[in-house]
Amino acid sequence: MKHILICLIASVLLFSYIGQNTVMAKERVAYATPVAAGVAVARAAVTAAAPMSAVAKKEPVKPVEEQIGLLLSHADDLNSARFKNGFEKSIPKEIKLHSLDAAGSAESQKTMFNKMIGQKFSVIVLDLMNLADVDYYVDAAGKAGVPLVIIGDEPTLSQLSHYPSVYYVGFQKSSMPELMATETIRLWKDNPIRMNFEDDKWDLTYSALTRDGFEKSGNKEVFQTAMEAAGVSVSMAVDSVVKQMEYDLIKEVDQTVIDDSEIVFFDNSTDVQRALEFFYDPTEFKRGRPKQQFALTVIDDGAAKLVEDGEVLFAIGTDFRELGVATAQLAQLLAINPLSNLQTFEQQLVNERFFYLPDTILRADIKPEPVEVEEEESDKEPAKPSSKLKK
Repeated sequence: MKHILICLIASVLLFSYIGQNTVMAKERVAYATPVAAGVAVARAAVTAAAPMSAVAKKEPVKPVEEQIGLLLSHADDLNSARFKNGFEKSIPKEIKLHSLDAAGSAESQKTMFNKMIGQKFSVIVLDLMNLADVDYYVDAAGKAGVPLVIIGDEPTLSQLSHYPSVYYVGFQKSSMPELMATETIRLWKDNPIRMNFEDDKWDLTYSALTRDGFEKSGNKEVFQTAMEAAGVSVSMAVDSVVKQMEYDLIKEVDQTVIDDSEIVFFDNSTDVQRALEFFYDPTEFKRGRPKQQFALTVIDDGAAKLVEDGEVLFAIGTDFRELGVATAQLAQLLAINPLSNLQTFEQQLVNERFFYLPDTILRADIKPEPVEVEEEESDKEPAKPSSKLKK
């Protein structure tokens, strides 16, 4: 059974996303953030105060009912689906959640937003579709006195400053090829045999099958510069731009084997699954799966399963499910007691308005394989590593 280690890369994280009350659960890291703590404190204060007044008046207490509105721009988008899943699972049952989908229409989004304002929701979470409309939403929320949390396109600080109870939750800006290089270098040092198996020269041959093209996107230069700065010589074999139509993925994967690539980068977990079907086909490879290793630059359920099974060395990317969890926690805090609770973590905000999540890294649990040195008197060759990752 493989173990997944989720590594969030940053020294200052959203709501101290790592550090406070960290616990392990089902081989993933679960975080009890200051936001969640603030929600618990606020709810305790509300429920503690209400019975006292009820006893004095001898009347039944009317429960406090918070309503959170979630307005998505494209609910059928994969990232939106992951966000919604994380968001909905993080909202407690006692808080009513109303989710709407603008289905890609900016005008529909405005209409739905106005309805939420009219229904006096406790807080609205808006997946901003058009950055040009941000002033409209901020002003409307400000006039109604409804706290607003924005995701999606990032507004400027001056745009958010029109209303004190509006915030943005998004991802930290980072360099994907630098993160890829960091993880590859770590594996190179820990598993030199696994990462360098095609020749006696200690260099890394790699390939990339991506939607934007590795060199065309500028990732090749950044990746190779970072690798060589760490003392690892690299050369690129296949740089294939994956297309939706008239594209032979298996042919490109086969070319990475012909060109002796030692690691292949993908940006789609489905492509890796297809490549593995090809690699494990006994009619194609009678001696077993080729030794090429795979890595992913996307975080989704498919990527997580591939890492867990040891078929992918690592996966790096933005996790929209985690974004949903963090946004839901902030929404709860604003819905219950917006002013007093926010004072407890104002020092953790960027410019008092912005919350950023770092990239997520999923790592396969691979034990380091030491290089076996042949003794002078022995005629035996060093043992070669298994072509498959250990189960």
